[in-house]
Amino acid sequence: MKQTDKFPLSTSQFAIGAGCKPESVRARLHKFGSYYGFVPERRENGRLAWPTQPNLTIKDPK
Repeated sequence: MKQTDKFPLSTSQFAIGAGCKPESVRARLHKFGSYYGFVPERRENGRLAWPTQPNLTIKDPK
């Protein structure tokens, strides 16, 4: 697999955009198979490549 323009983000970059910690993204992915509908691609080196997030909105629980 090659990194495509649709999946340019690392887990850390994706987590910053989602407003959470990378560990939270990995935990949800492991438990449910996606992060609220976002499914990463696995790169040849084993790392995850996440899609860009134009419509990702995380509501503030306050």
